[in-house]
Amino acid sequence: IALILRLSPAALSAQVVRTLLPAVENLSGDMLVGIAGVRNKVMYNKRREEARLRHETVQLMLFNMRSPTGRHWFDLANPCDRACAERLQTLVAFEVEAQRREGRPDASQRGNLEPVRNVRHEEARGYDLLSSGDGDQLAKLELPTSGRLRLDYASRMRPPPGGAKEVTKPEVFQGLCAALAAAARLP
Repeated sequence: IALILRLSPAALSAQVVRTLLPAVENLSGDMLVGIAGVRNKVMYNKRREEARLRHETVQLMLFNMRSPTGRHWFDLANPCDRACAERLQTLVAFEVEAQRREGRPDASQRGNLEPVRNVRHEEARGYDLLSSGDGDQLAKLELPTSGRLRLDYASRMRPPPGGAKEVTKPEVFQGLCAALAAAARLP
């Protein structure tokens, strides 16, 4: 992204980041600092554009595929939010197959093994996307191109025994602390 930012006109810098950031694998807290560096390229309404860029990319930066349980809101017109919604769709398909393979009982809302509930698309007066004739599985649904998608995700997947210890390694903790400190220094 940095190379493309250097080659692009300053007026398009924020749009470049918003559009290309979802393609970056293994995002880290350090990327938040890198995004702040766009301020050197944004000319008009500098602070407003920086704040908007952080707001539009924060969902992607903080999205945790290893622990997706919770309530999610996605603006489907925002490329970063849409990428999170698409990643959740992939995770839904994975969890369904894992449950099927392990022979776990179905505790889903629709009897399809999916770990999502209350899937709503707010642009169309909050209708339930999965009962609109578009299908009954989030994993196979073609997402609308705009509007806000809301859903609750309740993962049944658990880390393997001893897997939680990997998260608390000293270098991981130090990296997290460094990222938080860097984010605190942002204007």
